[in-house]
Amino acid sequence: VKRVLEDIVRSNPLILHEPEPFVGLFEQGPNSLDFAVRVWCNKENYWPIYFDLLEKVKIRFDEEGISIPYPQM
Repeated sequence: VKRVLEDIVRSNPLILHEPEPFVGLFEQGPNSLDFAVRVWCNKENYWPIYFDLLEKVKIRFDEEGISIPYPQM
């Protein structure tokens, strides 16, 4: 997961690389491992980056066979 998230961050040209982006395990939940992704950007690029990262994470996780444990009823 961490490698995939780092690849996604590196591939976005709007993300600044100084200071260096951070990807790390944030929390071990009861049914999940939660990762934090923190990047720097110019303020006008915040929303384009936000939506791009969300979409790319879902696509890449599907491609890599990484499942997201959504709540089940």
